[in-house]
Amino acid sequence: MKKVILHFGLVLSILFPSKLAFCQAGNVFTAAGGGTSTFDGVPATSADFTVTAGVSVDNAGNIYIADSAQNKVRKVDFSTGLIHTIAGTGVAGFSGDGGPASAAQLSYPQGVFVDNTGDIFIADAGNLRVRKVDGITGIITTVAGGGTSTLDGVPATSHQLYPLCVYVDASGNIYSGGNYKLYKVSAISGLITTVAGNGSGGDAGDGGLATAATLSFSIKSISMDQAGNLYVVSSTGSKVRRIDAMTNIITTVAGGGTSLAEGVLATNALLLGVHSCTADLMGNLFIAERSQNRIRRVNVLTGLINTIAGADTTLGAYMGEGVPAMNAFVDPYLICIDANNSYVYYSNQSDKVRRFSFLPMYGSPGSSVFDSMFVSIKHFCNGPELKINTPHFISGRSIRTYFGDGSSDSSVITSGYMGGGYTIIRHTYPHSGVYTIRQLLYQGAVVQDSMSYNYSYEFCRSLPVAIFSDSNGNGIRDASELLYGKPSLTQVDSNGIPIDTLSATSGFTYNAYCSPGDIYSFHMIPGVMAVTCPSGGIISDTIQAIVPTYPVEYFGLSCLTATNLDLSVNAIVPVTGIRDQWGDIYVANDGCLPVNATVKLYFSPKYIFSGNASPSPSSASGNSVTWNLAALSSSNAAPIDLYYVLINPATGYLTPGDTVQTHIEVTPTSGDINPANNTIIFVDTVKASCDPNFIKVTPNCITSGTLPTQLKYTIHFENTGNDTAHNIYVFDTLPAYVNASSLRMVMASHVMNIDIQSHDGYKVARFDFPNINLLDSSHHGECDGAFIYTINTNAGLIDGTDIMNRVGIYFDYNAVVMTNEEHNQIGGCWPTGVPEVKKDISATLYPNPFTDILHIDAAAATHFSITNIVGATLQRGELVKGDNQVNVTNLASGIYLITLTDKDGARSVHKVVKE
Repeated sequence: MKKVILHFGLVLSILFPSKLAFCQAGNVFTAAGGGTSTFDGVPATSADFTVTAGVSVDNAGNIYIADSAQNKVRKVDFSTGLIHTIAGTGVAGFSGDGGPASAAQLSYPQGVFVDNTGDIFIADAGNLRVRKVDGITGIITTVAGGGTSTLDGVPATSHQLYPLCVYVDASGNIYSGGNYKLYKVSAISGLITTVAGNGSGGDAGDGGLATAATLSFSIKSISMDQAGNLYVVSSTGSKVRRIDAMTNIITTVAGGGTSLAEGVLATNALLLGVHSCTADLMGNLFIAERSQNRIRRVNVLTGLINTIAGADTTLGAYMGEGVPAMNAFVDPYLICIDANNSYVYYSNQSDKVRRFSFLPMYGSPGSSVFDSMFVSIKHFCNGPELKINTPHFISGRSIRTYFGDGSSDSSVITSGYMGGGYTIIRHTYPHSGVYTIRQLLYQGAVVQDSMSYNYSYEFCRSLPVAIFSDSNGNGIRDASELLYGKPSLTQVDSNGIPIDTLSATSGFTYNAYCSPGDIYSFHMIPGVMAVTCPSGGIISDTIQAIVPTYPVEYFGLSCLTATNLDLSVNAIVPVTGIRDQWGDIYVANDGCLPVNATVKLYFSPKYIFSGNASPSPSSASGNSVTWNLAALSSSNAAPIDLYYVLINPATGYLTPGDTVQTHIEVTPTSGDINPANNTIIFVDTVKASCDPNFIKVTPNCITSGTLPTQLKYTIHFENTGNDTAHNIYVFDTLPAYVNASSLRMVMASHVMNIDIQSHDGYKVARFDFPNINLLDSSHHGECDGAFIYTINTNAGLIDGTDIMNRVGIYFDYNAVVMTNEEHNQIGGCWPTGVPEVKKDISATLYPNPFTDILHIDAAAATHFSITNIVGATLQRGELVKGDNQVNVTNLASGIYLITLTDKDGARSVHKVVKE
């Protein structure tokens, strides 16, 4: 069963290995990209990048960035922050050897490396070459690749390469890859030889000679430590492997394990989607783990691995400037270190290169390699929750915490996950301020380690309010009366002044950032239901510094006059597949007049009704299913959930990319005060596989203009485990381009509370489903839930603004489940009422069947994705006009679908075969 740790808030993790220099990551800032300018001589943060595929730093701190889609390599001056093009005209092709690099053509440059002399080496992937730009003259030449030979001992320029990266050691020897091998080009002779790889793909061969091992077709990443040991990333992206400088023996030094814990041996760790690693001057490894949105560090002396950036994906949208590295969302693709300035740089393979400091700190060593500790901090309104972790559990340990306000706490370390230890400490601060927290790790009465850090606190108190259906109108919540499940609005006053309006279903928690003595009042805004509790319809609280928690207070709602009817219907369809479709229809009456309602589902004739529905329908005929619901009224605690399953007829499976239309209506409409929400019609795209935990937004494109636009977000979750999920939390860091105060609930499938917190300029909405008790996956149709809300964009957004949103779903005590990303783009929408002219996005894909390199020659397509026959996405990327060479060595033999998409979303699907 998926269960989740209540892991909300910003996280700060600090590792203090004993007997070593301590290190701490600083704040994350954009070093280059994120802008719109394509000119030279502008600030690097104003520059436009498309695919930041490579990044390197020279001895002076200047940054070199390979933009593969723009076919350029650009340089950011460390002292001025201005950017200039040093290689590539921007037009894909091969030309210019022997002349100025800025006048030469590059083709899909993937990697860049600056050696100790200032020469720049480029992995010119599209031209199958490594090219060198002289650091003094700016002249470009080919130094490896471009030939057809696969033999050792030939001139490097006669050899066949498939370079995705390049590395140059202190002696000037060049390293790059291709043909399932790692090659070395001698700085003296210019001849090329095999360093590792036997010509077959895979991760095998550890413990033997590197030349007998299996590697990826084109090496993803190459690095070297001061001792001359080489480091490469495995073909699966799950391991980092080392080639010993003395013995040429290859071993795994990180990854290949199953542990997700911090402070474990690196070889026991589970790594996913590693694209690059690099070694610092001490030999510590820094690893870009893209699939888990983390940057990790392996300590060269202990072999322990810890996260130094992106530790918490709970708040995965913390992408602003100046966010502490351990709090920030990172999406690292390539990584490099500027040792002279103590910076870690990483590219996101998109529009930015970012950096954070990684500075050494020193402290008293402990007595054991096991007495390191680190802390994760969850920010709550009343104060922090500190979770202290130790890599190993040892009986008799405790933590003494000094909170910086004159108080302290002692807590015993208990046994935790994967053999580690932990303790959790909550603290309430009475006043705002910056507090220095100091923590001591004890073994019995002996101090083994310590750490200290600052915690900034803004005075806040959480005020919880619940809303119940007062069915008998007595103003008291009786045992039989349920929490209300329909959207309602509450006005918030501070010292008599209205400051906010909250939308909720069953209740909310208001986080008051205030001062002691302030009075907060909640006024339920009248709707079809009358407020029966409290008397006068107002809840008030006076904030007190010494009161850390406030009891839940209740609004009671009752239908005193049964005169209004307001039926509504919503539907969420997690699966529209090649074999079946299933979904949930949520029907509600927000009016007080009870009514016998009829719900009709009209589905696509491409499916047939399976007979599986809950509750059982009243009738089913042809392509329609009907439910008759008795006495539907506002006293129902939550919308009625109608679950249905359609299956594919015997005529054969549907085709991925096909569309099906569904029509749902609820009647009667006569007397309904809002008949517009009685009918929904939607079109779904057939997919071969679907994730039931998702977010969906409408509309996808917003017409340019200064007025706000309402976005509608639908979130669905499903317990796919084998045990009941008791409590579920969904955390949504709202995009910076929306107005958090405009959030309005449309529906929730179960009792749900909402609260919105503020952190570092971001608004974070928490949707809490307490005691939801979702059954396990064997009870299909009874193990899922959903909610829908609307929110308005800010006014005056410029064309090209991308509004991205994704949520983290927590099932009890399991790790977070991150949904897909949903994007809204400002501008570029097709005009309303104008017939859309479908553009030709046809392309030539060759060879077909293919082996290791697939050519996509497209004129209009901007992106591609590769899926297998069951719809799982295996690879995706961007395309440039003309011939694109896609490395597909990691794909197994079989049939694949290539989906090409243009900038307006038009698509074409092509079937290819890998031999």
